[in-house]
Amino acid sequence: LDYPATLNNQPSLVTKSSMIDAEHWKEIRKFCRSQRVTPALYFKALYGILLNTYCRPDSDFSIFEFQAGRPKGFATAMGCFYQQIPFVFEKDCYQQDMLFADYLKVIRNAQKSLGSNKNISIFLQSQLLATGRIKFLYNFYHFPAEIEVLGKTQAIWQYNPPVAENEIQLIVKLIDDQTQLNLLYNNQQFTDYDFIGRLLHI
Repeated sequence: LDYPATLNNQPSLVTKSSMIDAEHWKEIRKFCRSQRVTPALYFKALYGILLNTYCRPDSDFSIFEFQAGRPKGFATAMGCFYQQIPFVFEKDCYQQDMLFADYLKVIRNAQKSLGSNKNISIFLQSQLLATGRIKFLYNFYHFPAEIEVLGKTQAIWQYNPPVAENEIQLIVKLIDDQTQLNLLYNNQQFTDYDFIGRLLHI
């Protein structure tokens, strides 16, 4: 994917955030249950729709999702283990006659078909996937608002991981029953044109 950004004179990292109101979130969960998809997959599907509209790719395109990925044999090791998992959106999904319910089925089946390919190395990903100027990332976090540690209640502090200069990252945070959308990008590489507002409107 690529995006023809208008360069700004003062480069900086931009973070846009928006909370989803309780009634809207209730309707999203209800819809996800009716379509047999998770909210994580639902928002990833919306992300694909907007990226197809913003970037107008000529063929299939991919994003990268980060998930916990502690391999066997490292159960007692200290550290943060994660996997970078590519997800390919098929260009044919964005035809005018495609119903949203059918689109979700395609995304769900593609997710299921990943199987053992989730363990593909980052090096091999770089060899198999076409690389554009921009790398689009997606994360869905589900945290409790607080936890109990040694008999004391501690609030959970969440932070958004830094993004590289050529990365745009959409993060959906579910903290208890509150849902927040976050978009992170470098203003030299991307202009969002109310990206989060458009996503919520869909």
